[in-house]
Amino acid sequence: GPTNSVILEPLHPYTRALLSAIPEADPEKTRMKKVMELRSLDVPSLLNIPSGCKFHPRCPFFIEGKCDKQPPERYYVGKDRWVACYLYE
Repeated sequence: GPTNSVILEPLHPYTRALLSAIPEADPEKTRMKKVMELRSLDVPSLLNIPSGCKFHPRCPFFIEGKCDKQPPERYYVGKDRWVACYLYE
């Protein structure tokens, strides 16, 4: 999707996790900011890529039997935006 939309309204859990990990310069904002909690902090090996969605081993929204079996299709979510995540099926 358009860059502003992706940054201001992230949809995919991977994008949301990346953006939540950006440090804040303002200590007050840092205290109020919530960092997305992942299922695991381990990054999969490129020699043993996970089946299904490549983010599923770390995704807090993991759907067993879906995310780990088949990569999701791209789903249209409006405003010229698409997301490859079963949450938007």
